[in-house]
Amino acid sequence: MFEKIRGGADVLNLAPRERQILLRDRNLGVFLADAVRAVWQLRRCRIDTVLDLELFSRVSAVLSYLSGASNRVGFHRYHMEGLYRGSFLTRKVPYNPYLHIAKNYMALLDALEDSASGTPPVKKDYGAIQLGLPQIRNSKEEDLAIGAKLKQACSALAASSRIVLLNPGGGELPIRAWPLANYVQLAEMLLETPDLAVGVVGLAGDRVWYERMADTIRSPRFFNLAGLTMTVREIVQVFNQCDVLVTSDGGLAHFAGLSSIHCVVFFGPETPVLYGPLTSNYTCLYAGISCSPCLSAYNARKSPCDGDNVCVKLFTPGHVKGLVMEALKSRMTMKGKAQFKALFEGPAASALEPPRHAR
Repeated sequence: MFEKIRGGADVLNLAPRERQILLRDRNLGVFLADAVRAVWQLRRCRIDTVLDLELFSRVSAVLSYLSGASNRVGFHRYHMEGLYRGSFLTRKVPYNPYLHIAKNYMALLDALEDSASGTPPVKKDYGAIQLGLPQIRNSKEEDLAIGAKLKQACSALAASSRIVLLNPGGGELPIRAWPLANYVQLAEMLLETPDLAVGVVGLAGDRVWYERMADTIRSPRFFNLAGLTMTVREIVQVFNQCDVLVTSDGGLAHFAGLSSIHCVVFFGPETPVLYGPLTSNYTCLYAGISCSPCLSAYNARKSPCDGDNVCVKLFTPGHVKGLVMEALKSRMTMKGKAQFKALFEGPAASALEPPRHAR
């Protein structure tokens, strides 16, 4: 697996670290060296089956062949133009852009059955299958640690506070992002409600941008967590202590499905038909305009858009605020919040006082 997705594998306990073979893609030289090492390790393991989850990647197809596995399952183009990835697969499954990506992956698994011998090898109805994610709950110790981190980031938090998190970044695909000015306006609207606190989450590189948000908003109930959550598990722990997340389609929207938080997700360049979170605890914002979705496996996720992503700009801060407030109203009290409230009572509370020189 790529090193950058290792956190997701760890939080789901997919495989112990000693059985993970990592590829780093920070530059071509490092990647090639890791690829050679990975092939050597795979052949030593004498694996018999490869599930290639990439959408028409030539590199993964070559690596699956070089692994020595006798069963190699992946997506095949059949009669589609372009997308050529050689003839390295032994079980060739058509990619269906009208079927959720998780169900596309189920088709890869089903292609391993002995009965899957036709062309294409899998002809099943996945429409009625309800997919879901495991729920990761915080331990008491984790709740106290995360609660302390939240209180340190926002000293104005109270036991009765409801917390809304914003993720303004678009990750590796900025075209997915709702404008930063809209997030600022949304935060200001939400902070008009006295018991609400608003935080931003994201990568360490985004922290300086979010500090500028704080300078504009100037509220003691606005705080910046960007870069302060170091692992995927810690992000999920934070989500369990908060109430609503507003984000563009991406990794955080899907990791939120492992927690109790309600997620409000912007779609536009991509479609919820393929990438909707595998949870019922989310609100989808999708306008479905004529050019949407513009990112797909068929164009290597390269959008023709000039940068004016109307598909997400159509949603106003006022509209999104209404959805957030609706989610807060219908939201039940979470068990984990009790541990957060415990931070404000008894001896644990005094330990959270910031040092005098930091005030």
